Amino acid sequence: MRNHYIPQFIIKGFGERTNVFDIDKGVVMTDKRPKRIFYRKDVYTDELERISANDVDSPFCHLLEDKLESSNNITLSRKDLSLIKRYMAFSSVRIGGEERFFEMFRSYDDKIKRLLSMYEADDEKVCISALKSKKSLYEMEGSRRDIYMSILSAMCESEIPYYAFDDRIPKEVFAWAMSFQLSYVGIWDCPEGMEFILSDCPMHSEYETFYQLTGGISATKDSYLQYQIAHEKDEYKQYALFKILCANGPMYENLDFFPISKTRMLIAINPFFHLYFLHSFISPKVEDVFLNTPDVWPSAFEQKKLFAPPMATYETNGQHSEDDLFHYEKKVLLPSEVDYLNFIITGDSKSLMAFDNKDNAVDSVCFSLWVEANYRSVDFVGEDLYKILLNLINQVKASRLAPLVDFLRKDMDDKQIDGVSEKLEAMIKRLHADFREDPYVGWWISKNKEVLKINSAFGFIGDYDKRVAYFKALASKIPD
Repeated sequence: MRNHYIPQFIIKGFGERTNVFDIDKGVVMTDKRPKRIFYRKDVYTDELERISANDVDSPFCHLLEDKLESSNNITLSRKDLSLIKRYMAFSSVRIGGEERFFEMFRSYDDKIKRLLSMYEADDEKVCISALKSKKSLYEMEGSRRDIYMSILSAMCESEIPYYAFDDRIPKEVFAWAMSFQLSYVGIWDCPEGMEFILSDCPMHSEYETFYQLTGGISATKDSYLQYQIAHEKDEYKQYALFKILCANGPMYENLDFFPISKTRMLIAINPFFHLYFLHSFISPKVEDVFLNTPDVWPSAFEQKKLFAPPMATYETNGQHSEDDLFHYEKKVLLPSEVDYLNFIITGDSKSLMAFDNKDNAVDSVCFSLWVEANYRSVDFVGEDLYKILLNLINQVKASRLAPLVDFLRKDMDDKQIDGVSEKLEAMIKRLHADFREDPYVGWWISKNKEVLKINSAFGFIGDYDKRVAYFKALASKIPD
């Protein structure tokens, strides 16, 4: 039986017939129907296929057709948003099979502790008890396949907050799913003449610029929040900041994104970004707490307005209702931002990528190859420039994207790749902003100096003493 890990209704958003690049074979297959791509045979049980179709995919498909495909401004109910978040959570784990599933939840203790701390801050005794009593994924009984099928079924059958009370869902998966529940949803569009790439990975993430450069140190949002908490004298503001810090545990990335057509993305945005737009937070003892706008920016996206939450209309003041409405204005990405998203997508792709119009995809794919080749051309700080250039040439030739670029540029002139180096330089400048400008990262590293010894990404600064001095000087720039 064919099990589509990318639903056919999503594939159709990229064309009734589409072009598919087979990464392993290095060939482009044209004119492919949705039913013939992005599937594996006999991955899921018939029962899971039935449950996922009835409880997640079919309802989401109807929402896509009724509202999410609209070319005008979009209004979604809280019930709609709950379905979107459940679709995101389910889609993020259904692709890889049980072995990848078990691997992705290793080292999840810190995220679980932060989620528990959030419940404890609100004195939510029922949730505290439920989370503490949950089994770990690695304590569950049965074969890995049976456990995996059971968890996927449970994720389809109830809303994310109720995962806390379902014994089929272990604490790691609950913490993972809560990252979507705690996020807020965005809708981003391509500008005219560009399109998104569809990958065999249904979910992609943008991490902090500092995380990208250090290979896994997530410090920008945490350092800002920890500093504000440590220096804030108002206990209610401390509480509001602590809640955001706890939410930043399960979801440490800036955002997760899901292509729903060749020109539209659904975005799960980290709640930290609320701080740039919504300064008022509910406190348990006073009506409103007002927080300052952060003076740092963790993302490489240029347009901050992309992260603005929707306007809300509440059915009943002071209470949440399924009928609350959220109004989305059209938000269009810059061409450089589409290139950046497609660079992430191509990097996440395992075996297959799909696109509709090659003229609309060529710039992003050329940019992705150029970025990948540049990153891989330098082996260590201080390497001979001539060797770096030779490495760059070899990386371009050997890139897994090279056959796709050849296909896309066939019968085109060289103007299609004009500006790629300038785009790369601009992106690198944004990625290095935390190293150069973020004083809270400097403060955090000054308190966690061990990372300077074990992470080679800091080598460009110099030896250990120079690294300590660099970040100490950066920390001194925190405004009074």
